[in-house]
Amino acid sequence: MKSILITGLIAAIATPAAAQNRFRVGTVEFTTELPAGYCPAEGKNAAVAQMLAAADPRNVTHLTAMSCSADMAWKDYFILKTPNELLAVSTTTAELQRAIGPALNAQSGGENEEASKSVSRTVGSPVQIKGEVRGYGQDAHCVYLGAVLDMAAPERGIAYTLAMSGCMTVVSGKVVTIYRYAPGTTDADIRKLMPSVLAFAKAIKPVAAN
Repeated sequence: MKSILITGLIAAIATPAAAQNRFRVGTVEFTTELPAGYCPAEGKNAAVAQMLAAADPRNVTHLTAMSCSADMAWKDYFILKTPNELLAVSTTTAELQRAIGPALNAQSGGENEEASKSVSRTVGSPVQIKGEVRGYGQDAHCVYLGAVLDMAAPERGIAYTLAMSGCMTVVSGKVVTIYRYAPGTTDADIRKLMPSVLAFAKAIKPVAAN
């Protein structure tokens, strides 16, 4: 689970596919409004999105929304995902919180190496990723995740750091995780992002059946 948070960091060197306001988790269709100031990617980004999906075989990526400001587009963005093994699962927020708590507290030292190799294969050049994803508590809507992630792509002359906050939630029985990546280097920066992923989670609604 933790590796998907880290692979999202490569968006600054490869633009993902156009985000759509509708997406499906298993048999349930959802709709959401993008946060104010965020836009879907457009144009030739779909091909790159396929590459990014290949770098994260454990999850389905539903939606990507970036800052509408051109100079901030891949310095501030949201990604929505669901783990493959949970696509067909129907659960509640309380059940999810009980189930994943131990996993969030467990150490996973090989995740950075795995993510670095996967991303490197995807973009075709070496990428090094460092950062420890950990739990940030929970409330009635979310199980929170957070990390400060360092990424370097030497052959592309790229090195930068982003804070990440994630909200794992359940909407109409389906698990969705909302991640936000934005400039930041501290625990306080991670916590500043938590209200925005909570707000995004609350905006996700099931599409009424015809």
